[in-house]
Amino acid sequence: MINEEQYKSLLSDIKYKIKLSQVKIAIAANSQMLLVYWQLGRSILISQQQEGWGAKIIDRLSADLKKEFPAIKGLSPRNLLYMKQFAEDYTVQTLILFKQIEEKLRSSSISQQPVAKLLQADNENFTIQETTNEATPEDTFLSSIVARVSWSHHIILRQKEPHLGKRLWYMLNSIEHGISRNILAMQIESNLFERQVSKRKINNFEHTLPAPQTDFANYILKDPYIFDFVQAKEKADERDIEEQLIVVELKARPFEPGDASQLNFYVNVVNDKLKTSADNDTIGLLLCKGKDEVVAEYALRGYNNAISISDYELSRVIPQELKSVLPQIEDLEHEIREIDETSNQ
Repeated sequence: MINEEQYKSLLSDIKYKIKLSQVKIAIAANSQMLLVYWQLGRSILISQQQEGWGAKIIDRLSADLKKEFPAIKGLSPRNLLYMKQFAEDYTVQTLILFKQIEEKLRSSSISQQPVAKLLQADNENFTIQETTNEATPEDTFLSSIVARVSWSHHIILRQKEPHLGKRLWYMLNSIEHGISRNILAMQIESNLFERQVSKRKINNFEHTLPAPQTDFANYILKDPYIFDFVQAKEKADERDIEEQLIVVELKARPFEPGDASQLNFYVNVVNDKLKTSADNDTIGLLLCKGKDEVVAEYALRGYNNAISISDYELSRVIPQELKSVLPQIEDLEHEIREIDETSNQ
């Protein structure tokens, strides 16, 4: 006689394995498709360089390939041009550099060194560490992060972000958080890399947090924060929530020096009433409608609690199909003003 509990456990295990295999097959299929696109692009690029052929060769290739493979999509002149640009952007040397930077970024502690290398990895000038790369170009491509991102994501990256180092960061971020192509486009348009990574943050972390936490906290905070449906789509257990305990205060006006004192009070209360021995240092985050950076830096001096001051904006870039189900910007501004007024009563 079949034990139902054991059967359900077996069924659940098999279903999980099938779903996992489906994901692996889909990822492998995507990587192989991208490899073919990269190879086609390299062939076109090399032929044009060696033979001196112009852009018309792409139109001719497209027509002949469509005749030979009528069932295959993606052979339009426009897509072949993207393939050529794809191979042009991601040379073997660039893929090796990406792997080196990715390994540093994925290390246990976030530091400014690999972030700085992202900015150095521009389209013309970068340095690859000495390495013995005996892999074939195909193996180098398949082992790179470029092979793990969808073609539609690559099109968005090509259209909206010319800097290769920043592209690498957006690829890593998209994979880590499961970012769709539409969200990726909005993140680039809102300068997420600059807001989170490259902009100097106004805080007192250097004097209030241990060295490893200082780098990490600086890395995960943004300036400005942009409130829109993208924020709601990000995982609730994002590292800035998972790794740190943050206290947030909203001000529907520019920063004033007294705001730092108020937030410092809130951090003291959290540390006394909520913080446990398992929690990291509490970080107070003050969001304002603008700030004088010099005034903000002076206002933070002398506090023992970690406090950061960032601007916030309300995004008006919302896809048409979502406007009917999302609150209007004016409504959000009204709600924030009410929150601010209530907290000051």
